[in-house]
Amino acid sequence: MKSAIGTASLGVSIFLSACAPQAQTPEKICSDSKTYDNMTEILSEQISQASASSGPDAIAASSKSAIARVLKYLLPTVESVNKDTKKIECKAILRVSIPAKWQAMTDTSALQINEVAADHVSIRISYSVQPSADGSTDVVTMENATPISIFALQASLAAIMQIRGVSGTLPLQEPDATNNLIDGPSNEPSASPSPLATPEDLLDGEHGEDVRSPMGNDEGKIPQ
Repeated sequence: MKSAIGTASLGVSIFLSACAPQAQTPEKICSDSKTYDNMTEILSEQISQASASSGPDAIAASSKSAIARVLKYLLPTVESVNKDTKKIECKAILRVSIPAKWQAMTDTSALQINEVAADHVSIRISYSVQPSADGSTDVVTMENATPISIFALQASLAAIMQIRGVSGTLPLQEPDATNNLIDGPSNEPSASPSPLATPEDLLDGEHGEDVRSPMGNDEGKIPQ
């Protein structure tokens, strides 16, 4: 699988990941598990390099499998289809599992919040799928990926800390003016000497499943 990262103008970050060429209807493409998988990989790749400087917890939390366990893609809809470029614009709800006590330690100001619950925060996301120039692959583009990836990493790290019974604050912060993704490791001693939880220990399989709503009805529409 090929991947690339780019930044659009007006401060909107767009991250690209290539997958198999289009062979389905726009509705199926927006809700396809491969599209979801590519977006999860986009988020993981966006934060994995920065996480390397923040200690083993952040490294484990930034893995694709750990990120996948705290995400659910819901209610995908087709926003538009460009018949000339075959670009399909999609929207969906991304449910990020994170307990309320950890939610208060995150900054969601750059996210489009859809719902806040005791065990998760749901956000609206926009993405697109378009054939590459040579038609050999499809390119998945995810808008606003930087703050989404940071929030996903914070949720994944919170899951590790919850498993270990660690209290305190999440050491990961929103990108600052210099576009640093996360702050460096804290000088504070670890609150627990417990062994690091593996990604498989983070959450039960419920949060790693792809959840796709039937298309073409009112239930598949994102609340405005």
